[in-house]
Amino acid sequence: AGQLPALVELVDVVDDEGNPSGRRDLRFELTALDEAVPEIGGLPWLGWTFVVPRFDGPGTYDVAAATRAIEEAGEYGADPTDCSFALGGHDEPYYWHADAGASTVEALGPDGRHLKLHLAMDSSGGSIVVVAELNLPA
Repeated sequence: AGQLPALVELVDVVDDEGNPSGRRDLRFELTALDEAVPEIGGLPWLGWTFVVPRFDGPGTYDVAAATRAIEEAGEYGADPTDCSFALGGHDEPYYWHADAGASTVEALGPDGRHLKLHLAMDSSGGSIVVVAELNLPA
């Protein structure tokens, strides 16, 4: 548990021509401080970026189902490189993708800024499930 620098954006998604899609995505980026890199399982944790598509405040989000629906509709979706977990180094981060496994985000509180995440992620070295709780800044 601790505090980390966070970049949090609620992004109005636009299509290739710059037209609003009517969809909002929650994007966050957490970065470990150089002087205080935490360890997880004996490995340095360096940062985490993730996108919750179609974010609309409090509720439970099946991010794999939402991503598949966006792709099936031909809309722009998050690139897997937008959803990475740097554990052990930046060279081989774990990436989230819709086929990695069950992945949900529960947004709690009146503004949905308390997140409970359960995300399956892959890398060339194997797979992990990231389970975390985050309190995002307002």
